[in-house]
Amino acid sequence: MAETSDFDSEELPEDSIPGWFTDVSREDANFGALAGQAAIRGDRRYQDSHNEDPWELQEWLFSFDPERRPWAWWDGVAAQDKVVIWVDTNGDPVIASHNLRWLVYVPGAVSASRLDLQDSMNWRMQHDDL
Repeated sequence: MAETSDFDSEELPEDSIPGWFTDVSREDANFGALAGQAAIRGDRRYQDSHNEDPWELQEWLFSFDPERRPWAWWDGVAAQDKVVIWVDTNGDPVIASHNLRWLVYVPGAVSASRLDLQDSMNWRMQHDDL
């Protein structure tokens, strides 16, 4: 979506965003009408662990503007009780990642560990067998 969206527009399209995610991301929504209990718990875990307010949907969508974020999504691997996400930081040792953390908490992540910088070859060796 980030590569095809017009980030110069007033609003970004929401038609491809699942209703439960949209519901959690709306300040004026009847919270929980579409959002399942996992999403509601994920929203609260995000707020508790990061001392942050939940993301408003349009604000969150605009945070993926390739000109505003220094990272790119590369891969994700699910194994046992965790999901490991690989993002390319273009060599930056510190990146703003709250939008990415919101993305993992709302669908039901119990926790999100710190970012761990690794060489891409190390990633491949660790996760080829998963």
